[in-house]
Order: sequence, then structure tokens, then C-alpha cells
Amino acid sequence: MKEPVSHEKYGKGFAIKKRYNGFEKLVHFSNGVQKWIKRNELKPYNYLENGGEDSNSSNISNECDDANQKPKTIPPEKIIPHKSSPSTVLDELNNKSNFDYINQKSKEALQSTNRNQNLPRDKPNDIERNRFSYRAIIESLRLGGVPYSNIEKFTFGRDNEIDKINKWLESDEGSLILSGNYGVGKSHLLEVIASIAVEKGWAVSRVEIDPNETPFHKPSNIYKNITKNFSCKHNEKYLDFNEFIECIVKSKNSANKAKLLKHPYLGELLRYWNYADKTKLLDWIRGDDNTPYKIPKLFDEQTASNLYCNIISGIGWATKNILGLKGTLVLFDESESVDPFWYTRYQFEKARTFLRGSILMSNNDKRLLNDTGTVYSEKLNLRYSGRKNYRYPFLWEKKSHTKLIFSFVPDMMEIVENYPDIYNLFANMEKIEIDVLDKNSLQNIYERISDIYEEAYSFSIHNDFFHYIPNSKTRKFVKGVVEGLDLLRFNPDKPLDELLVNYD
Repeated sequence: MKEPVSHEKYGKGFAIKKRYNGFEKLVHFSNGVQKWIKRNELKPYNYLENGGEDSNSSNISNECDDANQKPKTIPPEKIIPHKSSPSTVLDELNNKSNFDYINQKSKEALQSTNRNQNLPRDKPNDIERNRFSYRAIIESLRLGGVPYSNIEKFTFGRDNEIDKINKWLESDEGSLILSGNYGVGKSHLLEVIASIAVEKGWAVSRVEIDPNETPFHKPSNIYKNITKNFSCKHNEKYLDFNEFIECIVKSKNSANKAKLLKHPYLGELLRYWNYADKTKLLDWIRGDDNTPYKIPKLFDEQTASNLYCNIISGIGWATKNILGLKGTLVLFDESESVDPFWYTRYQFEKARTFLRGSILMSNNDKRLLNDTGTVYSEKLNLRYSGRKNYRYPFLWEKKSHTKLIFSFVPDMMEIVENYPDIYNLFANMEKIEIDVLDKNSLQNIYERISDIYEEAYSFSIHNDFFHYIPNSKTRKFVKGVVEGLDLLRFNPDKPLDELLVNYD
């Protein structure tokens, strides 16, 4: 089965498998994404009419020839043209290949072209290096994304939303909903939020919810992604999760470190640090491995939500009380994947347990502190680990210093309205709704992309085709600008109207 299909968000590719009587199809997209997609989200397209080859279609065909081949697991950072974690934003904040630097170096290089002409062929001059940097940006935009090193420079028309989120970060509210249709820029705004929050003193992690890889009913997978994508700024240095743990261990805040010793997991980490293999300990606390030492295990069971919420709240507490930061912010992208369609009844029940427990934890609900001892709590409608010695509370201390943002499509509330245990929690959260950008903001994006395109390909743009570009969705608009520029560059002799009149 190699069925050419297209998706509004991921573009074109081939459906290579199906399940649930065809209601879901495994699609390998030309941009490298491979995931299960609902049938009604896919549209067929004529492969031959598109030239017989679409981007990386030949590679797709070869990789999918074996119908029994196990689908490749593609790490999140490989899925989109930029790495999908706040740590990438942070790593690149010190990288001088950002827009301003490139612009300045390009001007300097242009002034010294004659001097650079005699450079050896294997040492490209500044102009060539800058052109490659610009092209990397264009390739990212071609897929509807934005390179993280320039993310704030491509953010227009979101001042209102960013202002609301800044105020929410300073409030006592634990959870927030970011609502908007596919393609309007939710993921982009989450990355902007991540960048801003880290600079404001928050530890940040972003998790893309996926029904197969990181579903809400698998708390261990959620936790592993939180630690994998974790990043914070301490003493003017950007830290990943391992470095964060090392800072906790080395901290001279003896009073609060003594308190952290009481945590069932982080406390054991502190006790064993000077006596055990540090690499094994770090793998264990990240959820990547179960240490052989006689310390609590990190289980993959769906009933372990209490265990992981307890650790997350402990991390938030340590972030605030030991390192002096503001706390931990976790961003859940594609959260509409909680749709019961994706789960069995048992899985959906466990997904709701994680959602309910984590939201109550972020809101510092004091009822959680003493709500343990049994597998099921009728009072809070929460399920605990079936292992008697692992029924830790969802909240470790009175304040978790943990905030959560859930990115949803607007229909999400209708999807869960028959499940009051989570519907009521979502309904009471602050909600920020985002829509497609206004005309002025889109015009700014159009001009910014055009400037970069000119530098990338030494191509002078003499035609304004702004009004031809579909603008119902921001992602589609960004892709449309680049595709329109490609049409002009590859067809210099054709008039604009002829090229773009049927453009879609």
C-alpha cells in the first residue's frame, strides 16, 4: 500500500499502512515525518500530475517497499526543520548565525568581495557562508516552520497573546489553554513562550503529544520527554536536565537540600550521588533506565501517573527553592490527541488520570497531599499505582511551582464534554484563543521572507504578489510566500499574472 496523500499540516507523502478498519493510516511525509493520521484528515492527490516525484518521494518509496517493515521511530527533533525543544532555542541564543549577525556579516563581505576572490576553493568566503545560512532559513520556512534562532524575529501580531501569557506566568494559576485551529501558529507561539519564559527565570520543557509515542496514558513517556527537552538558565548559563541536576547537587543551599532529601526519588539521587555511578543515576532520574541500586523504580505502567506527577512537582519545587528560579513550565503541544478515538476505554481512563492529577498538582490542590493509601480515590477520582509501596501523592509539597500550558484545537472541549472529570478542569482554566494573523502582520512576514530570499539566492524581486497568497492559515501563508518566490525565480520570463493566477 503506497497511496499518495496530503495533509494540511504535514504536506504530501505516502500512506503505507492502515489500522482500525482504515480509520487511521500510517503516512510517511516528504519532510521526514512518519505518523498515524486519521483518514478524514488526509486528502488524495495525483502523484503523476505532480511530476511523479514530490520532494523526497523516491526515498519514501524505497523505505516503504516492505509492507511488513516496522515503521521507523523518528525522534521529535527530526520531525520538523528545527528541533522541537526549548533547549534548541537556548543553545542557539549564543549562536551568531542569527538574522542580525548574518545581515551585518553579509554587508561586510560584500564590501570585501575583491579581497576574498583569491581564497582557496575549499574555504568558502563570508558571502557564501552567509548565503548558506539564509538558505537554511528558507528551507525551514518552506515547510511552514521558523528557525528557532530567529523565532522572535518572525513573530508578528501576537503582542496581545504574549502579554496575557506573561501576566499568567506571574499569577497563581497553574494551567492554561492555548486554543486555535491547525496552522494558525500555536506551535510557533509555544516556542516563543518557551524562549521568553527561560529568560524570565523559568525552567521550560515542551512535549508534543502523540497517540503512539507520547500519549497521555503513558506517563513514563511524557516524563522522559520532559527531561529530554528540559532547559533553564542559571548564573547566565543555559542548562539541560543533567546539568540542572548537577547544579542541585552542588548547591550550597543546605536547608532546602536537606528538605529535598525527603523526596522519594530526588532525595535518593542526592544520597547516592557521591557513592554510585553518576551516569547511571542520571539515566535513572531521566527515566531512561532502571538503576540496579536499591532505590525506587521508575515504571512504564499506565497506572504510574501519581509517581511521575510527584517527581515533576519535586523538580518544580527544587527549581524554585534550591536554584532560585521561578519554577517549571511544561508546554503540551497537540494536546487534542487526548481524543478518546485514539484510545481503548482502559487507556482513556488512565489518560484522564494523568491529566486530572497533573492539573490539580499545578494548581497546588492541597487535597492531593494526604490522598494516598488506596488504589482508587473516590474523593478526587484519581487512580494510584497498584504497587503498594509506590502510592506517592500527585503533589509532593504544598507548592509545586509547576505550570502547564495545553495547546488545543477549538473543538477539544466538545470532544471531552462527556467526561466531566477533565471537562470541568479545562472549562475553569484561563484560555487564550489565537486566530490567523491580520493583514499588516502577514505583510511584515512577507517582506521579511522576501528580504532573506533575495540574500539566499542573489535574486532581485521586482513583483509584489502578496495578494495572491492564501492567508486563511499562517503556516500555509508562510509556505505560500516561499513557493511564490520559487515560481518567480525559476520562471523569470513569465509574467506574474500567468504564474500566480491559479496559485493555491
